[in-house]
Amino acid sequence: MAGGITAAQWRAVTAVDIVGCVPNARITALNICSKDCEGKDAGYNAKDATITEAMKTMVANLPIGTAFTITVKVVDGSGKTWEVQPAKFVWKG
Repeated sequence: MAGGITAAQWRAVTAVDIVGCVPNARITALNICSKDCEGKDAGYNAKDATITEAMKTMVANLPIGTAFTITVKVVDGSGKTWEVQPAKFVWKG
């Protein structure tokens, strides 16, 4: 999903998935980030693809129209790290 995300869509998400990536790829780090009122990065990190309750609450409490980014680190079956571009979303509420 890229672009806008609604509250109903967000409630249904439990984890981030990589589609069309390398074989045996797994997410080893997840970060959800937005800018706070002072323009500083604010967010949460996880050590796998699971979206935590704190992440869900953070996004659900964003003002409508606020952008947020999901960034992941991916490792394949051989231990090689792959670069994945951040996914950018706009909270539709």
